[in-house]
Amino acid sequence: MIKIIKNFSLGALTTFKVGGRAKFFAEAENIEDLKEAIDFAKKNKLTVKILGGGTNSLISDKGFDGLIIKYTARNIFLGDDYITAEAGAPIGALVQFAFLRGIKNFANFAGLPGTVGGAIYGNAGSFGKNTGDLILDIEATDKEGKLKKINKKSAKFDYRFSNFKKNGLMILSARFLVEYGDKKEISKIMQECMQKRIKTQPLSESSAGCVFRNTKTEEILPENLKKLLQLFPDLENISVKSKQIPSSFLIDRAGFKGTKIGKVEVSQKHANFLVAGQGAKAQDVVLLIEKIKEGVKEKFGVDLKEEIQFVGF
Repeated sequence: MIKIIKNFSLGALTTFKVGGRAKFFAEAENIEDLKEAIDFAKKNKLTVKILGGGTNSLISDKGFDGLIIKYTARNIFLGDDYITAEAGAPIGALVQFAFLRGIKNFANFAGLPGTVGGAIYGNAGSFGKNTGDLILDIEATDKEGKLKKINKKSAKFDYRFSNFKKNGLMILSARFLVEYGDKKEISKIMQECMQKRIKTQPLSESSAGCVFRNTKTEEILPENLKKLLQLFPDLENISVKSKQIPSSFLIDRAGFKGTKIGKVEVSQKHANFLVAGQGAKAQDVVLLIEKIKEGVKEKFGVDLKEEIQFVGF
């Protein structure tokens, strides 16, 4: 029988390490546990939220007035031409599993935090590769506990988006494409990705990764894009290939590096990371996010959109 915990402190379950308490909390190790937790929520008319690795989430200081479920099923299997990974498996475990078997298409994800379920939900990306690129299909359950098989097309993967953000389904596992290669070359790519992370990201500090997604050039008014490219000619080389303007670039050029509200600061190492010091509040994060959005909009005419998930707001 699953254990339901009342008044559970959530901050420690996220990499920001801030936030209040959940009215109820349960850890589900398998689909039976998950169904039991869903039944509990239905009987008590509670809103349900699945929490993965907590690497891309901001919990409100007021907490969450419902049931938080942490799904921890983490098995990984190799089929004939695919890998099956359960939603609770850490991305790092999936990357290592693939490497040991000479599978190369996960190498760019070396060092990416979070879980398989979270990566699918937000179509997490790493150095040019996105989770959705590797998906064959996904097993999920609805709020009634009914199992569903979702194909790649139905998942509607886009930049930092999947249809799971809208359809309310809970991800259980996924099958991934496999592509074999030379282990030495795979190891080299993994090491290069890790070194880039170490060099450019505040890995030792409490953050939730990139706060804002990059802005597609098509989302910027032509006159504003023209001004940006005139101000910063180097952006032409970046934006032509990716068709995106990096949020870190805009935040940096708007002068926000080192800006603080309370115990939360814009990282000096990577402008799209907010780092939370001891005693930080979720509200400090929210206020700093709003300040950055207003400043970038005023200076460059670009509307930044958050990548992180807000829980309990």
